[in-house]
Amino acid sequence: MFVYTLGLVAVVIFLGLKYIYSYWDRNGLPNIKPEIPFGNLRTLAEKKESFGIAINNLYLRSTERLVGVYLFFRPAILIRDPHLAKRIMLNDFQYFHDRGVYCNEERDPLSSNLFALPGQRWKNLRARLTPTFTSGQLRNMMPTFLDVGKKLMAQMEKLVERETVLEMRDVTSRFVLEIVASVFFGFEANCIENSDDPFRTTLRRVNGQVSFVNNIRSAGVFICPALLKITGLSSLPPELIKFVMELITYQIDHREKNKITRKDFIQLLIDLRREAQNNGEKMTVEQCAANVFLFYVAGAETSTATISFTLHELSHNPEVMTKLQQEIDEMLERNGGEITYENIKDMKYLDLCVKETLRKYPGLPILNRECTQDYRVPDSDVVILKVCR
Repeated sequence: MFVYTLGLVAVVIFLGLKYIYSYWDRNGLPNIKPEIPFGNLRTLAEKKESFGIAINNLYLRSTERLVGVYLFFRPAILIRDPHLAKRIMLNDFQYFHDRGVYCNEERDPLSSNLFALPGQRWKNLRARLTPTFTSGQLRNMMPTFLDVGKKLMAQMEKLVERETVLEMRDVTSRFVLEIVASVFFGFEANCIENSDDPFRTTLRRVNGQVSFVNNIRSAGVFICPALLKITGLSSLPPELIKFVMELITYQIDHREKNKITRKDFIQLLIDLRREAQNNGEKMTVEQCAANVFLFYVAGAETSTATISFTLHELSHNPEVMTKLQQEIDEMLERNGGEITYENIKDMKYLDLCVKETLRKYPGLPILNRECTQDYRVPDSDVVILKVCR
């Protein structure tokens, strides 16, 4: 009897998977044949390729404008037509404003950030946060950038005297983390001079943990949110949630009680909290922490990679480096050695170098969107159904 029951369960699971992996065939969309149970991400599951490389290889396997793929158990559409992609992101954005990533405000508050919130909740938070990123606010943060830059220059002068090979990615990472600590977390770290700074070591220790559970977390956040709902796991390791919440709670309480102000992101959130309270609304500490941490996730690694890759490309293209160095020298000479927000914006060749780096080494390998209402693809009979990714 047990054998028959086991066999029946196996048959039901097999038929269920066959049904899932026939989704695009049943809906008449050209698709890349999946492999049970990996979908089209076998190389990712086997750790042979990164997510970006795996998606890029799927892109190269088709010539269709849009092609059906399977992100493990989740059907998704890969848009190959750049004009259609632009239209989805701009003209028809009202159909695709959600990202379809994991978000659970009640059970996992740090998951409810601007990147993850769906629908009206996203619109409400975006309306609150957008005014905080004006050019004036960025100008106010420039002194912090420059102060950290001076520390970096002083440290680089010491390191150069040793005449040893430097790992510039490590140097860049410490520079970026110190700015993130000051501008977004609201305190002064010492990552540049001290490689064992608590802020750096805590984040590295928690983020560097490679385990089966953390792999589920990563897959659940970006690829298959149902995994986190089924397993009950949080989107971040508990130790990291505790670290971020304690840090942000202390900063907000300390400033509100002592009437301390600083020109940083935490202060902007405190001002928004006060404004929300005056309007009879509510902005919790958890919401503040979620969005502060978002900028660490979105800014630290991407900025480190962009700076590192730019330096790498410059070292391999000396004529470009000479031209860029000339532009920087001329800017400094015109402005008496002063670096300002306006001076940096005027450096067109530097801007081109950074953009070319981002073209070759994009910070995000994909832009994911979830369809929020049925959408007919222009110049075709294809209809992308609601909740399709």
